[in-house]
Amino acid sequence: MIDLSLKYLGNIGVSDPFVCIVSNEVSATQGRKFVPSEANIGQYKFENCMVELQKKDVTISIGEILIIYPEQNLIERFFRPNSNGNTILLTEQCDQLCVMCSQPPKRKDYLNWELYLEAASLIPEGAILGISGGEPTLYKERLLDFLMECVEANSSLQIHVLTNAQHFDEADIKKLTSLNKNVLWGVPLYSADHVEHDDIVGKKGAFENLLQGFNSLLKSGSRVELRTVLLQKNYPSLAKLSKFVARHFTWIEKWAIMQLEPMGYARIDWPLKFVDTSISSEC
Repeated sequence: MIDLSLKYLGNIGVSDPFVCIVSNEVSATQGRKFVPSEANIGQYKFENCMVELQKKDVTISIGEILIIYPEQNLIERFFRPNSNGNTILLTEQCDQLCVMCSQPPKRKDYLNWELYLEAASLIPEGAILGISGGEPTLYKERLLDFLMECVEANSSLQIHVLTNAQHFDEADIKKLTSLNKNVLWGVPLYSADHVEHDDIVGKKGAFENLLQGFNSLLKSGSRVELRTVLLQKNYPSLAKLSKFVARHFTWIEKWAIMQLEPMGYARIDWPLKFVDTSISSEC
C-alpha cells in the first residue's frame, strides 16, 4: 500500500474504495483516471481533486491500475504494466501449516471481489494476474464465480491461482472446465509418500485430499502447474517423486521444482530445512 494525502482542489468526493487507471488521456473512456501533474512530481489530478503521495520516492507509471481507499488514505497498486508479479492476496488464512511457509497464516481476508473484478476488466490484453493466499479455495464457490466473471469481462486475461487443491470435488468440474483456457492452477506436491507430504504441510490426510482434488482437475481438463519446494526432508526422495509424477501426472502443463525462500517459517531451523542443490546432483 502507498500512503496518499488529499490536497488543494477540494474533497475527493467519495468515501468508498474505487478503481482508477493512471493515464495522460483525461477524456479516455475506460475507467476513472488519475492524471499525473506536469508541474509537481507525486501529484495527480482525480476529477475535481488534486491528490499527493506522502511517499515522495514512489513513482506511479502510466497504465497502472489502482484501487483507492479514501477513508484510509491508501492506494493499492493492483496492476503494473511493467511487472510480472501482479497478484491478488485474497486471504492470509490457510488450512495447512507448511514447515517452510513463506507467509505464515493469519486471520485476515481481503475479499474485495467487486473491486477486483472491475480492476481486472481494465487489464490490457494478454496480461497475467496472480491469485494467492493463504488458501484461496477456502472461499471456493465465490472464487470460481469470480474467475468466471473475470474471464467474461476480460477474455484475454490469463490467471495463475496458487492453491493446495484439497477442496475441489465432482461438483466443481463444470465450472473448472469453463476456465481451462484462462486459468492455470499452481498446486504443491512435496512427496510421493503420504506421510512425508502430510508432515511437510502439517496436516494429516492432506495427501489423500490432494489426490481427490487432482482427480477433479484432471476430469475437467484443467491446466496445472505442479510445484515442489526442496527440503532436506524430501530431497532424498525426489527420484521417487519424479517416477510418481511421470506415472500419474503426464497431463500437467509444467512441473516447477523450487528452492527454499529464507522467509517466514523457513527461517526457523533453516540449517535443518535448506538443502544446497548446487553441491550435488544426486537425490
